[in-house]
Amino acid sequence: MTLLPDKRQMPSGTLIEGLHQATKAGCLVVIATGRIRESVRNVFQSIEGEAVFACSNGGDITWKGQPISFSSMNPEDVDPMALVAAKYGCIAYISAERPYWAGPISSCCRAFCCFQRLPVLSYKRGMLLSQLYQVSVVGKGESYEQCFDEFANIWGRRYHIISSHRDIFDVSSTSKAEIIEKVCTAFQIPRERTWSFGDGENDAIMMRQSAHPYVMDWAPASMLEEFPLHCHRVEEVLPSIIRL
Repeated sequence: MTLLPDKRQMPSGTLIEGLHQATKAGCLVVIATGRIRESVRNVFQSIEGEAVFACSNGGDITWKGQPISFSSMNPEDVDPMALVAAKYGCIAYISAERPYWAGPISSCCRAFCCFQRLPVLSYKRGMLLSQLYQVSVVGKGESYEQCFDEFANIWGRRYHIISSHRDIFDVSSTSKAEIIEKVCTAFQIPRERTWSFGDGENDAIMMRQSAHPYVMDWAPASMLEEFPLHCHRVEEVLPSIIRL
């Protein structure tokens, strides 16, 4: 679900209270995000013991610190991906056991890490990674679009490649579309008892698997048209879900 609207770095107190109330009522809260688990723990520490963390677009799903599902990319793909990104003036952001930047660390990189509450670490070519959840590529303009196309041509059959934000696309072995299936299976939840919230293309593929998808008011026009249920804040909808 989308929980940080308007570029906020931290969830509001009313949202956190709403999530607490939802879990007390027997609802299972799932934080479905492209962020690495370290970032999600930093931001949603107060509900870590109550919510499922489905991080890296479903590549790393945990419940109370215990793994539900884990799907790794091949770490040997990092160096070739970093080279293709650099070829188009883009930077690769590597979500491994720690997050790394492959390329020059700019003020934008530092701002990105600050927003995600993560350290700024540099990746060195040939670095050994014990696990690799996701590679994100950050860029702008026509060269960024060309970079996306080349990634799709080279790795599109092996990995999910999808835009997660303006000027950012993610490469992972899973997608958010698989999160609902994996969580429902693990907790024996009927699909008709699922609600989802999203605002981007990587959310849309998950929302299509949910029985009750809500699109956020600031989402692209195509999503607002596709999904009839809209909301501006998740906490505005939670009471009606809890009552069901």
